[in-house]
Amino acid sequence: MNYAFNNVRSIVKYTGGGRFLTEFGRCRPDGNPDSINTVECNAVMNAADSNFESWTHWDDYELFPNLNISNISLKSFSRTYPQSTAGQPVELRFDVDSGVFYYAFVPTLEYCTNVNSALLVAEIFVPMSIHYPYGVRTRFRPEQLYYKMYENNTNLMFVYAPCTLINKNIEHMEITIKPNQTQDEHSDNNYTLNKNNNDTNNYARLPTYSKSISILLIVNSVIFSHLSTYFV
Repeated sequence: MNYAFNNVRSIVKYTGGGRFLTEFGRCRPDGNPDSINTVECNAVMNAADSNFESWTHWDDYELFPNLNISNISLKSFSRTYPQSTAGQPVELRFDVDSGVFYYAFVPTLEYCTNVNSALLVAEIFVPMSIHYPYGVRTRFRPEQLYYKMYENNTNLMFVYAPCTLINKNIEHMEITIKPNQTQDEHSDNNYTLNKNNNDTNNYARLPTYSKSISILLIVNSVIFSHLSTYFV
């Protein structure tokens, strides 16, 4: 499968333009890890993640009325992913069964003049109710990175780097997100960010690579879109 993605990447490098994987099969993950529906869908989406590939999945109208938190198919399609990154993506992995997410990137070089401020280095979409009902645990490298959850969208995680860290010209950053297994576990360094909070004035944005996800209803059919648009 990686051969196909590499081939497309080579063609686009020669012709120019963007890449988009369309309608990769009418598979529908059904909860059976050995069924062709589950294996095919998860394999394609895992490969798309590792190759930073845009994708859309076409399905018939029967799935749309059943889209709820408990729907087994939604667990595969609703994936943790970076919406934007202040830097160049290097590696992306998401395990749909365990909910473990890993992301590595080379940060954009930027100099902070205010040592008491921080820079937003990544925005991560985290489907809390689907994969993280008891909250999350995080691991950052460098460990000085920290996150805040956006108050008006609890599925959006903002990851920040203190300016004292940015000024050291860090060449590599890693973000790992894991689910808490029980209600007794506590999410680590979690802080809710209010868009009207004055402390947002201390945070600056860097040039980003952006990625978005949408669900479209077209002529009684559902298209699951996992779109990547990269820009500086």
